[in-house]
Amino acid sequence: ICAIAFMLNSYMQKLYLNGTDTGNGGLIIGNETTPEERYETIASGSFMEKRKILWQVALDELKNYSKTELIFGRGSSYDILMYDNAKSEMLDSAYPDREYVKGKLSVHNMLLADLLNGGIIKLILLIILIIVLAIYYIRFLIADFFTALPYCICIGIVFINNLISNRFGFLYDKYFYIILFLSIIEISFICKNQRRLQ
Repeated sequence: ICAIAFMLNSYMQKLYLNGTDTGNGGLIIGNETTPEERYETIASGSFMEKRKILWQVALDELKNYSKTELIFGRGSSYDILMYDNAKSEMLDSAYPDREYVKGKLSVHNMLLADLLNGGIIKLILLIILIIVLAIYYIRFLIADFFTALPYCICIGIVFINNLISNRFGFLYDKYFYIILFLSIIEISFICKNQRRLQ
């Protein structure tokens, strides 16, 4: 894994820091961001800068919510639609060609996305889910620390990814389901006093 990560990082540095032209990156389906666009933001160092701008626009939008909207939100996918219509100098400077990124921008944070879309109610449900997962994985660590540690690291990465990237949160993240399913199987073995299937 370390070797692959090192090689991919070196390849990205070569492509984007040395100004190598990669073309259009192949077929673009719908409004999804291409891998080349994602790698370029990471290599150029603008990854977190743009996230901060997106989060600030979202927080400014929340200030305009009515009390009812704060409780119930403005509906599914509002965290994406909002950026198509947002009037922000910061957003314009970060994304000069706003027409090109129409439908691509989102809040990139599961907490803000749920607050924008489903209001405080949806945010509270998400926080309850996070608390339940935290309790589950703490108990898993107590039951068998070294077996639980890789699962905790993986679920931690999923959690961080959903805080900075995934626009839909845990319930739309396939890695969340895979890791949770494997964790449940593993802890069931621990409960039966067998760490692994023989």
